Amino acid sequence: MARRIWLWWTQRSQIPLCWVERAQKRQQCSAFHGERLVEIVGSGSGDRRELHLSAVRQCSSSVTGRALASRTMADADLLEREIDGQPPHKWFSRRIKEGDRDAVLAELGTWKIRQVFTLMQELPLKRARVLFHWLPMARAIGILDVVDPEAGAILAADETIDRLIEIAEGLDIDEAVELITHLPEETRERVIERLPPGDLAARLSYGLDTAATIMTDQFIAVPASWTLTRTVAAIQDRAAKVGSVRAIYAMDDDGGLIGYLEPEDLLVHAGTDTVGQWVHTDVVSVRPRLDQEEVLRVARDAGVSTIPVVDIHGRLLGGITPDELAEVLADELQENLNIASGLDPDAGPNDRVSVMIRHRLPWLLAGLVGSTLAGVAVGLFEKQLLEAAILASFIPVVMAMAGNAGIQASQVTVSGMSTGIIWHGDHLRRVLRETATGLSNSFIVGLVLSVFIVVTSGLNDIDRPGELAATATFALMVAMTMATTLGAVIPLVLRRLGADPAVATGVFIAAANDILGVSIFFIIATALYL
Repeated sequence: MARRIWLWWTQRSQIPLCWVERAQKRQQCSAFHGERLVEIVGSGSGDRRELHLSAVRQCSSSVTGRALASRTMADADLLEREIDGQPPHKWFSRRIKEGDRDAVLAELGTWKIRQVFTLMQELPLKRARVLFHWLPMARAIGILDVVDPEAGAILAADETIDRLIEIAEGLDIDEAVELITHLPEETRERVIERLPPGDLAARLSYGLDTAATIMTDQFIAVPASWTLTRTVAAIQDRAAKVGSVRAIYAMDDDGGLIGYLEPEDLLVHAGTDTVGQWVHTDVVSVRPRLDQEEVLRVARDAGVSTIPVVDIHGRLLGGITPDELAEVLADELQENLNIASGLDPDAGPNDRVSVMIRHRLPWLLAGLVGSTLAGVAVGLFEKQLLEAAILASFIPVVMAMAGNAGIQASQVTVSGMSTGIIWHGDHLRRVLRETATGLSNSFIVGLVLSVFIVVTSGLNDIDRPGELAATATFALMVAMTMATTLGAVIPLVLRRLGADPAVATGVFIAAANDILGVSIFFIIATALYL
């Protein structure tokens, strides 16, 4: 599902398909892949590292590729070199455990930043954090400058608030925002409270997971009075920092956003023309407090891959690029997956035990309540079970099939709502289609179950197998059909109430279907079989 949404996004938002192609196959090395190779090689050990090094050697077909491959293998060789007869990670782990900071820093004196981070990945997380704390400020900032923000936040989680603030102020503002937003909740709040006034504090004041926290200052914005020639020169000056340019924003004298130019506009018009002569005024912008999921929806509906962020006066604050939109999409998919798995949306693999308990226990307790209520529902029909014990064997069948049917319907509905392909005016028709699907599937499943009951009745000495088969089939049809309908309806209702529809794919819909399925089964069995 995630891959289908990603492919859809590349088509709708005009993200180059080469992004997908580069993830699937590549014949030669590029600067991008060389940087990734450094990380990939360092992430393995033993046979895995040898396999990675083999891949590096195979993509050394260009000058850039050979240089990067040489650098990658040199980094890996350093990590393989023994220190006092021990592998580096074991030597460093022991010294860190002993608290020998001077020896550790002396040994790391000639190591490159990326080599240090690769070493950290080989260490237990607790000791990697100690090593990070020991590093001089410049090297600590260098580590966070080259790693993924989430990995950086994991390393820096145990730092003091003052050191975290100093690190954040030493980073580029975009990287600092990402680092702080990925910190544990309590640490993050304390850092934000103590940040000195400035651009970083202003960005974070708009709230987490908003347009302000995902926007970047790496964009091109020029006055409308500039000539196209001057604009091209400005792009060339900032090309290394900005990277790919998809829009050039035009501003008035007060910094207000007027519109944008596309890169091709710079090629087809005379260099002496001004930006204002050819500016496109149909610009789609968002406010800094808009939730990132809504930003994604705006981009999708407008069919754009870059979105400017403006304040209430229309002044340009930043821009949201395809990279940021892709990250938001990945974050939202992960949150939905967590919820569907009965986890808190923010749950992560490196959370402390106390945080894991806080993120997971409420969902487990909710599941316990649902299971208990299902057990109570079974207990209400104790008399029926005493009259026909064979009915007990169908309880797990009905619960499982109704639960699966409901989750299928809710998952499809939630996915459709997140991608915008379920329209408000089509809700009733969609629910009816799901109901028809549930009825058809349950009829087929019920027939299979009936055949099984009749065929095995001689082996198990089942009383009145024909009536039992009809009862099981009818009960299964009703339970599965109702569960499918609920699975389609509940996400729509949750969205209308302002709640996250993904909740409908988790423990709540499963518990509701269990209770409903058991109750329906025994009511029908009482009427038709007993």
